[in-house]
Amino acid sequence: MSFLTQQLGPDLVDAAQARPSDNCIFSVELQLPPKAAALAHLDRGSPPPAQDALAIVFFGKQPQPNVTELLVGPLPQPSYMRDVTVERHGGPLPYYRCPLILRESQDIDQMIFNRELPKAAGVLCHCCSYRQGGRKLVMLTTASRGVQSGNRAMWFGLYYISGFGVYLHPVGLELLVDHKALDPAQWTVQKVFFQGRYYESLAQLEEQFEAGQVNVVVIPDNGTGGSWSLKSQVPPGPAPPLQFHPQGARFNVQGSQVTSSLWTFSFGLGAFSGPRIFDVRFQGERLAYEISLQEVLVVYGRNTLLAMVNPYMDRGFCMGKFVTPLACGVDCPYLATYVDWHFLLEFQGPRTLYNALLLLSRTRACP
Repeated sequence: MSFLTQQLGPDLVDAAQARPSDNCIFSVELQLPPKAAALAHLDRGSPPPAQDALAIVFFGKQPQPNVTELLVGPLPQPSYMRDVTVERHGGPLPYYRCPLILRESQDIDQMIFNRELPKAAGVLCHCCSYRQGGRKLVMLTTASRGVQSGNRAMWFGLYYISGFGVYLHPVGLELLVDHKALDPAQWTVQKVFFQGRYYESLAQLEEQFEAGQVNVVVIPDNGTGGSWSLKSQVPPGPAPPLQFHPQGARFNVQGSQVTSSLWTFSFGLGAFSGPRIFDVRFQGERLAYEISLQEVLVVYGRNTLLAMVNPYMDRGFCMGKFVTPLACGVDCPYLATYVDWHFLLEFQGPRTLYNALLLLSRTRACP
């Protein structure tokens, strides 16, 4: 980071505090070496390939705002920096392609709750007992950032929190926010969707509600015990038996290398590609050079005629960025080996996510 800061100049802002109009280093991640060079080192004893890092930089404070990818190396004492954006993507990356950064998300949140929702105070109070400042509503969003090249507009859904725990209930209010402008004061709500109908603005929704033209489904404010709650109505069962290995663990972990009586491989976690393993060998024979998770597709469907003829998919990406700590004994068995993840993403300095990965040897006798 110190080398990048020196090379890029004093205008850099901490990514955690950067607005779209700022320059910031979004991420720095180890760049995998060319496969041929890695295999030459692994199989023929050639010198190890030089280690480089890939830095993604958002340049919002430029006449032509853009996203730039820089190759920095050799590690651990870098001496060169090379722009590889065109090489990797075939051309420059315009700024509207960058992901939603932390401060930008916070500014959108303030825009919605402080500037926009008061325009529909009546209908929201009637719908879910919402009052400004009460914060019984939370905002959720999803990709994509638009429907055509150049767009930077997203749908944001409002969900109601009642009682204890994170049991959300959809209000039915969604806002299409255009946040392409670098100045948050110029962001606008392009369209409003409320309980099955479109409106041009929240002011129009409020006007039609006051005129009695909006049928509102009221969310009961009765805590998480309501029939609409996502909280399970069935008490949890007894804890399962605690597993253990009488002869000890059947594999060994040294850094990122895993060794067992039959298998060896290296593992890691990419900020964008997620979990990945390298040089997978069975009884000394390489079966795969790399196996990694790039994205997740979930196919939805139901046992109704409509759902049978209209299945759809949900796509997940940035598998590493959205990793959360694993709870020992809840998410995974106690006997698993938990590994921390050190990364530099959306912050000026490195951070550590504890229990981000786990390794375990599955017992075939257990389900």
